[in-house]
Amino acid sequence: MKKNDYSGLFLLPTLIVLGNSMYVPLLPVIQQTYAFTQTESTWFLSIFTLAGVVAIPFAQQMARRTNIRKAMVISCCLVMVGSLVSVWAQMNGGATLLFAGRIVSGMGAGGATSLAYTYAGAFAKGNEKLVLFGRLELSNGIAKVSSPLIGSLLLYLTWTLSPYLFLLLAVGSIFFVWRNIAPLKWGNPKVGPLSFRRYFFIAVSEYTLSLVHLFLLYGLFFYASYLFSLFGFSPAVRGALLALPFLAMVLCSANIRFVANVGQTAIRGVLLSLLLCCTLLLLFFSEQAIVLCVVLSICGGCTGVALPLASNALGEKTAGAVRERLIACLSMARFLSIAAAPLFYQMWIGNGMVAIGSLVAVLAAFFIIGVCRHREKTQHITQI
Repeated sequence: MKKNDYSGLFLLPTLIVLGNSMYVPLLPVIQQTYAFTQTESTWFLSIFTLAGVVAIPFAQQMARRTNIRKAMVISCCLVMVGSLVSVWAQMNGGATLLFAGRIVSGMGAGGATSLAYTYAGAFAKGNEKLVLFGRLELSNGIAKVSSPLIGSLLLYLTWTLSPYLFLLLAVGSIFFVWRNIAPLKWGNPKVGPLSFRRYFFIAVSEYTLSLVHLFLLYGLFFYASYLFSLFGFSPAVRGALLALPFLAMVLCSANIRFVANVGQTAIRGVLLSLLLCCTLLLLFFSEQAIVLCVVLSICGGCTGVALPLASNALGEKTAGAVRERLIACLSMARFLSIAAAPLFYQMWIGNGMVAIGSLVAVLAAFFIIGVCRHREKTQHITQI
């Protein structure tokens, strides 16, 4: 893979991030403008990511039928169309059109993001694969750091500028993708059930590692946004505090190369142990802003390591069409986790179960990953 491919590739994951995280600080204003209920405003946030999940298999199929560059461009065009629909909805005050714009934009952003990761998994080699996945998470993290800040800035201006920013990012993505991404194409060989069965425990382990980190990060991010608004923090302070976990994520993703040669089981154990400590802290200090910021920052840092590790493990331990499909499905699973987190945490906030729900999620991940790693080793010994 050539280095000049990267500029186009790194922009694509920012689409899904900006369409999600930028709107978290804006939710109260949007809720007030359109008289949304709390549930409707949460769905306004989550529907974008859910639409991205639905679009991923179609984007993958489009890339196989044409080429990956063309599929990326078409996905970005969907983002543009959705942004224009959102602009039209704002001009006419139509809540239904606003949701429609979010859905179309989400489909484009989800497809583009999955294609970026598929491109890295299919065409990068060796250690370059881990570095590239780390840099994808780095660009993703930079977008996550800036998104709450941009959303908070828009509170001082007007939230109606948000789809215009999204539109500009989509146009820029099309330009760099068309100029820098090679029109590569891969075959579509049939994958039998035996092929998937061979990699089942690897896939479940790496999926769980990704999902629990994203679920906690975005769930606590949503909870923190709710809590900070109750505390009466100014938009600037809220934006800065909400950006902290993603800053930690960026810093850890940028230095992922330092863990490339460390034992993979040990790293996973450390990451999950840190998450466990964070959830235990929440049991006693769930409504303390300082503690919540620390917990979020630790979760962000762990996520910055866990996501490229999981992507790289699937890229290294699987092969051929199975690898491509597992990486594509990993994007779908991650988006589902991001979309589900606000829905669960909204329910837990009402029941006072934020800390307990988070703890159960981490303990479940510990159990699943432990079982899968054990079965993976047993399977490997049997094959030898």
